Amino acid sequence: MRNPIQNEITFPEGWFLFINGEIPFYCDHGCTVADFAAARNLIGYNKKNGIYFKFAYESSEIRGYEPPPGTYVLTIRKYNYTQNSGYFGRCVYAEVKQTQCPEEFKNIMTDMLNMSAEQSTFEEVKRPKLQGKCTPQLQQCINDFFTSVKQDRTDEIMAFIRSPMDEDEEENIPYLRKLYYGHDESPYQRDDLVKSEIHKTVVSEIYNYFESLDKTRKLENGRDLFPFLFSPKKYDISAIVPKNVSLCEVFMNMTHIQDEKLM
Repeated sequence: MRNPIQNEITFPEGWFLFINGEIPFYCDHGCTVADFAAARNLIGYNKKNGIYFKFAYESSEIRGYEPPPGTYVLTIRKYNYTQNSGYFGRCVYAEVKQTQCPEEFKNIMTDMLNMSAEQSTFEEVKRPKLQGKCTPQLQQCINDFFTSVKQDRTDEIMAFIRSPMDEDEEENIPYLRKLYYGHDESPYQRDDLVKSEIHKTVVSEIYNYFESLDKTRKLENGRDLFPFLFSPKKYDISAIVPKNVSLCEVFMNMTHIQDEKLM
């Protein structure tokens, strides 16, 4: 008769676990699963590194004291995380492993946990290397663009929030509207908190816009920056964009942006 304790696995702090359809919980002090065959279904997710796994024990009905030989099936996925986006995006690694041997399965799970422990919290965002000093004119140009867009976009979103109409295409509007009006038990307005959330949204939108421009323009020649980004009457773009300067880099290094938390 097999001893399931010999094949127990302890999950360290950092894992969210979902065992056999029960309420998901966070392993703040570690969690030990003694018998995976008895658990039958287990889902885990590590928010620190984007590693996700799904386990299933596939076998026929239990007869007598022992279940007939079953198959341990483990699906492992790794999702990419970027510091500036604040969330996990596309799947960058996927693998399915299976075995009928409890000892071998324990080794598979141990390897997966070791891989998780070695992963960094996020993959550093790859930006073009600065090969020229950003001019004060370009910094002022981006500052004016940010200030103008932030004001216009904030006014637009606040109008949506205060409007009684519920039909809109903005995904963040329902969340912000609920935040603005509060709950039924506490129906008070929280303008400062709402404006802070809107500010984060607008900053993220502008950053994503600059990122798209960084990817499409010829970074080996910074003077190819799209002239329609800023007012051509006020700025001579061809004269103020140094070679290989990333708009995202300039934007994030501006003093009044450094403390922004991008969502």
